[in-house]
Amino acid sequence: METARQPTTLPLPEPKGDVSAAAKPARKRRPFVVLGLVALAALVAVGAYALVTRGRESTDDAQVTADIVPVSARVSGVLSAVHVHENQAVKRGDLLMELDAADMRARRDQSEAELATAQAQAQAADAQVQIVEATSKGGLTSARAALSGS
Repeated sequence: METARQPTTLPLPEPKGDVSAAAKPARKRRPFVVLGLVALAALVAVGAYALVTRGRESTDDAQVTADIVPVSARVSGVLSAVHVHENQAVKRGDLLMELDAADMRARRDQSEAELATAQAQAQAADAQVQIVEATSKGGLTSARAALSGS
């Protein structure tokens, strides 16, 4: 006789609670995982920015406290040499810069020529005065002689 074989099955343990109950803890953790990833990305971005901009300074509203004195020239002209550097401390009487002497020489020569012209005009006027005086004295003498001779 043959015995019929029947498959033996082991009893499966029954899940504790509902299957959806196991998914609930994973769903509760999901916002924290997303928030952690966002925080990690922000931290990486800040670190990368700090690394890239290391050693650079920038400001939109900088102010410097210093003694600033305006310097102006008594005469105008073209500079031929500058004897100071930027932000160099100077004292009263220090030579700061030199003007081109050619312009000054040309102005001096022009002034001397104008002076010579004015002196020549003054001498000509003096000579004219002497001529007028002599002519008027001669005219006065002629008029007196004509008056006495008549």
